[in-house]
Amino acid sequence: MISNKGNNVPVIMYHSVVPKENLWSSISDPLDQFEKVLCNLTETGFHTIFLCDLYLFLKMSKRLPDKPIVLTFDDGYLDNWLHVFPLLKKYGQKATVFPALEFIADGKPRLLQEERNLEHNVGYMNWSELKIMQNSGYVDIQSHTMTHTWKFSSPEVMTFLTPCADFNWIEWNRDKSLKPFWEPHKTLPELTAGYPLFKYGRALGVREFIPNDCFVQTVIDTVSRNGGIDFLESHSSAQILHELVRSFSPHKRGRLETDYEFERRIDYELGESRDQLSSRLGKPVKFLCWPGGGWHPFIGDKWKKYGYLATSLPSNITNRKSNSPGDSPESFVRISSGLGEWKFRGKTVGRLNSRFFKSKLDHFFEIPGSLSRMRFVKLIILLRNILNQSRGSIVNR
Repeated sequence: MISNKGNNVPVIMYHSVVPKENLWSSISDPLDQFEKVLCNLTETGFHTIFLCDLYLFLKMSKRLPDKPIVLTFDDGYLDNWLHVFPLLKKYGQKATVFPALEFIADGKPRLLQEERNLEHNVGYMNWSELKIMQNSGYVDIQSHTMTHTWKFSSPEVMTFLTPCADFNWIEWNRDKSLKPFWEPHKTLPELTAGYPLFKYGRALGVREFIPNDCFVQTVIDTVSRNGGIDFLESHSSAQILHELVRSFSPHKRGRLETDYEFERRIDYELGESRDQLSSRLGKPVKFLCWPGGGWHPFIGDKWKKYGYLATSLPSNITNRKSNSPGDSPESFVRISSGLGEWKFRGKTVGRLNSRFFKSKLDHFFEIPGSLSRMRFVKLIILLRNILNQSRGSIVNR
């Protein structure tokens, strides 16, 4: 039995929700398990609220319904429209959606029956779908910035890319028009063989390192002269190329963006996303979710000047564990859905389920025995994995 203790309001973080046969990522949760969660929340008397309610509760002690909970969905995946939205209406529950707007294109609303032939039911929502969801009363759309990407952050070169390397964000940064049409396993224009992969991080979590074009071209030309992809796959390529990199001092490999350039980037991410959501959906935009939890100290509280009331807690701030009276209303702590992949000793052994979610929620409320129940669910998953592997070994003999 899930219960609520101490007026601590849980904020749950989801991303993608798809039928289990179409799971495409560690951030996609099984549709059947998500529906069980919604059903259980409804049956046990939980009431989903929006972030504005949570903000007023933390700031002014606004009275909330019994057992309040906030459901949030990041990025703006198409399945939020196809699968999550119908279930919210079915169970009378609410959710907040944070779309990253460079991935959102214009288009007509898509219907579930028209999408069943898609291999993954993946991609991103469009503006028509966002507007319908916003106007329904079941969904509140808030900002997840514009780019949701990564940026180089240092002159340190980690490796050298092959054309098939899975770094779609490098191509996104070159051409943002590719982003609304991205799908898992969909090939983007090939990367140039030998392109140096500098150390990188979340776009708003780093000061951007801007590579020197001459340095980059020198590395690429060296790879080309030595045989291209075949050279990159050879044992000697790494040593040769890293020696070449060391022959360039760090400042000759590129530079860090200036304060002015960083300010302009912040203005685009925070200001433009607010303006587009406000004008396209006809609503105030007061809450911001940092993509990947990325937040740089240079940003500080600059987000306030754009009219935001609160943001998700950045991932590099770990001294806050709750959303309770006395906590700052200017940020909200989220916990993961508890339905994703579970790894044991670095290997994926299975997916967590609605039973684990219930125990995790109890653990958030500090309910005695909840941690033991979480461990028990994981033990069952591990034993099933071992049993399945044993059966496979017997069949293959």
